[in-house]
This record gives sequence, structure tokens and C-alpha cells, in this order.
Amino acid sequence: MLRNDARTLLYIRRHTYVPCPEVLGFDDSLTNTLGAPYIIMREMEGIPSNKIWFDRDTDGDDDVTNADLPDAGRMHIRVNILRSLATCMSKLQTLEFECAGTLDFDDNADVPKVGPTYHWKPMEEMEKLSAQDLSTSKSIECIPIHPTSGCYFMIALNERWPRREDAFAAISNGRRCILRTMLSNTPFSHSTRLGDAKETFLRRHDDLDFQNILCDEEGNVVGIIHWDKCRATPRCLGFAALPAFLTKDWAPGFSSLHDIHMPWELAEYRSVYARAMLEATGPDGDGKNTINSAIYEAVNAALYGGHNGGSVGNLVHRLIKALATTRMFDDKDVLSRLGQDWEMGEFKIGAELKEFIAPQSHVEAIEPWFFPGSDQES
Repeated sequence: MLRNDARTLLYIRRHTYVPCPEVLGFDDSLTNTLGAPYIIMREMEGIPSNKIWFDRDTDGDDDVTNADLPDAGRMHIRVNILRSLATCMSKLQTLEFECAGTLDFDDNADVPKVGPTYHWKPMEEMEKLSAQDLSTSKSIECIPIHPTSGCYFMIALNERWPRREDAFAAISNGRRCILRTMLSNTPFSHSTRLGDAKETFLRRHDDLDFQNILCDEEGNVVGIIHWDKCRATPRCLGFAALPAFLTKDWAPGFSSLHDIHMPWELAEYRSVYARAMLEATGPDGDGKNTINSAIYEAVNAALYGGHNGGSVGNLVHRLIKALATTRMFDDKDVLSRLGQDWEMGEFKIGAELKEFIAPQSHVEAIEPWFFPGSDQES
């Protein structure tokens, strides 16, 4: 893995202008001067983006308590971070691959193959393991390469959430029905550029969060670090996806008490980022996947796990409350009917879901709100 991480960085620097660390040397063996595997990288300039996204509290830490009350200067920095990050990430659009998986550089450092991916199991499976098993290979799974987007998503659905035939299966099968309906539509059903017949896959940074985004004092992104687990994925999960800190409201456990930014704030910031990505890729490019990628990431996390956690039950609950077709029903009511082959309900829900998750080539401009301050007119 260390060898692959080093060669991934070398590959990205060689083929793009994305500001990632420069690898000066590496060795994944024990037979070297240090007697241990190592990567030596040139230190990147810049400060972690959270240091300028937030004001400082009295202890010098991120002032998350007042994060929803930025002044004009702080908001200018935040908008600059988002626009600059979108521009940087869009430079990965030139890297395309034939399958979904982890890049393997063993045969050719400049023309990698796509191999299987290893990662932690989803939260729902990890919770079933004993404390001893959590530190063993039982907590890790090998994901084979997938030649199509449909294969990537549907195989995981069938493994994670198979159709049940027992007497108490209705609600479980109802959840499966909603997920299956989603996955049969764009952008999950295929991973193609406009006009292409052949599916292609894009690079994904697996942890694009505050701590891995380095900026100058004005919010210009000067470095993106921690590219381990970077892999090729269906286009809807690729470089154009939202950074992790803008997807929290679609993750399990999101709450008004414990989370920093509320849904209306996240919607404003997502609009800024998505519009910047569309500017960089064009309306027919992968920027059309950006605005709804918090939902796409929630689907991926429910099936494969994710840094913010993933849950089929939580995702389906949020979808039920988001759709006009279902929001007036109790979850159990809708799910039990769908699990018993409710044809009209499935048709109506499917039609709205298709529109709800569709890529968007135009994103409404929503100006983020900031606190005017005492020196400005209200």
C-alpha cells in the first residue's frame, strides 16, 4: 500500500496540476538504511483550511460555537476556499480509467492497471464484530474491480441488502426497493461522459476534509494532502464530488446540537462549490454531478462505508422525508407497502426519485449569509 500511495502522488503530479505533495523518495521494504518502510515528501506550504474557515475562540481553537455568524471578511475567505478548491479538484478531470478500483503501478509506473480495493466494512457490519475482531482482517473487505457503474453499485446492494423471503421481510425489502430504484437511474446506472458509449471512471480523494486542504491566509488552496485510498470510482463519486464537510447533513447522526453547519448553511456553500465546479468543467462535464453528490456519497457510504459513516436505514429515512410523494407517511407504512410490491407507490416514488437525484447542469446562485457587524448598515 505504501508503494502504491507514493506512486499515486507521482502519477498525479506528472499528469495534472493538482497541488499534491512531491515525493522525494520511498521504500516499502525493511532492507534500507532506516530498517523500515518510508515515504519522504517535500513539506507543503499553507495552513489547514479549518484554521481560516473558522474564527478563533479564547483558547485559540476553532470557534465552532459561532461558526454560523461569520462577518464579511470571514465569509469572503470561505467562498474563496470553496471556489479555489473546486478549481484545483477539477484538474483531475483529465485522468480516466476503464474500471472502478485502486490503481496498481507495479508493472508500469506511468500506465497503471486497476486492481481491487481494500477498506473497512460498513458501520452496520462493524457493529456486529467483537472487540477482538475489529483489529483483524475480519473488519476489512476486498472489493473487486468493477467494469461498469451498475456493477459497482448493484453488486454491493445485493450483498449488503439482499431481498428477504421471511415473514418479517416487508420493511427490509421496502428499503431495498427504494435503493434499487435509485441505482437504476442516472447517475448510478452508468458512468459515461456526454456522447460516449463506453463507461469510464475518475479519481476520488477519499477524505477531502478541512485538515487535508491547505490554504494561504486569503483562502487560496495551495495544497491537498493525504491521498491514501485514492482510487477510480464511478463518475458521480469522482473528483467533482463535494468535500466531506459539505455532506454532513446526509450522514448518520447529523443533529442541530452536535453539528457545526445547519442544512440551510450547507445548501448555500454547496451552491458556491457546485457553480465553481461547473465553471471549471463546463455544463456538460462532471460538474453537473456536484450539487447532488452529498446524496451520491450517502449511497456509497451505505453500501461500502465512509468516513462520516453509512447506513441504509438512515439514508432511506432521509429520502422518505425529502420526497413530496412520501413525506406525509410514516416510514413503516411506506416501507411495508413497498416491500409487498406496491406497484403504484413504487411508480410514483421512482418518478420523483429520478428527478430528485438527477445531475444538474445549472445550479441556482445562493449567496451565503454573513453577519453585517456593527460598522455596517443593516
